[in-house]
Amino acid sequence: MGRIGDWVEVATARDLIHAYLLRSVLDNAGIEVRIGNEYLQGALGDLPLDFHTRPKILVHGRSLEYARSVLDERAEPGSDDEELDAD
Repeated sequence: MGRIGDWVEVATARDLIHAYLLRSVLDNAGIEVRIGNEYLQGALGDLPLDFHTRPKILVHGRSLEYARSVLDERAEPGSDDEELDAD
């Protein structure tokens, strides 16, 4: 699990649109969210889109378990979010 200061990675999004969707879900649950690697998306073509450059969904460490439960609840079997890379 990635850690930046008090921020910890709760998930890795497929792309920036997916990251904004996940941020919205967590925001609506009252969880403060940051998106890591958000600005790397502008460098696509120069940088490969892989696990290391994909957007990271970051929350405060104290909110990690709640954020995981919110994302798990949102993901339904067979949905695209089922393949969410949650740490």
